[in-house]
Amino acid sequence: MAMLSGTRVLVTLGPTQAPIDAVRSIVNTSSGATGCAIADAAVAAGADVVVLQGPGSRSPQASARLRIVSVCSVPDVLLAAERELGEGGFDAVVHVMAVLDYVPDSSSPSKTESGRDEWILRLVPTPKVIDRIRAWAPGALLIGFKLVVNETPEGMRAAALKLLERSGADVVVANDLARVKADRHEALFFERDGSVSARVDSKRAIAEAVVRRIAARRTDRV
Repeated sequence: MAMLSGTRVLVTLGPTQAPIDAVRSIVNTSSGATGCAIADAAVAAGADVVVLQGPGSRSPQASARLRIVSVCSVPDVLLAAERELGEGGFDAVVHVMAVLDYVPDSSSPSKTESGRDEWILRLVPTPKVIDRIRAWAPGALLIGFKLVVNETPEGMRAAALKLLERSGADVVVANDLARVKADRHEALFFERDGSVSARVDSKRAIAEAVVRRIAARRTDRV
């Protein structure tokens, strides 16, 4: 029997986007590659997977056990996640998506003409999607991701533990942008007790570790 046969997994991946005017927007830098690797690995292990996919992201491999829901803005993600998780039945949620922390406080329905000497944008904070997930899926394994930039190992650990405490996640995968390359992706899996359950160095290894963690949770509940 496949490792995750009979398991339902929700994966969020890719960037989010917010309009500035009719032709311009603010967007995260995210290809969705890590989320795709996780979705593909979960499907290969026998899981039924729902993906919330941000704009311009890569897509997981097509499968009868995969369903993709396209989202764009932070409100789109919140609505889709609440709808999907509200129906119940998910064993795990893997929140990889790069969610905008700040968006323009207003946007113009028309194009802002060029030639201005200055254009000042006011940005306001967005709701933290991962902080809402636990309420929508209280029994699911929740795996979050924390990206830092040029951080020390101690700083990376502190950031992961802060997210674990705030969001109620079970695992946080911490990674440093300085250690993410085309052929290498270093990451640490932090558990709620602060221990490191996995050290990996590629997107494929991240995906395989996520599948093993979901399988372990399922075994613990049998």
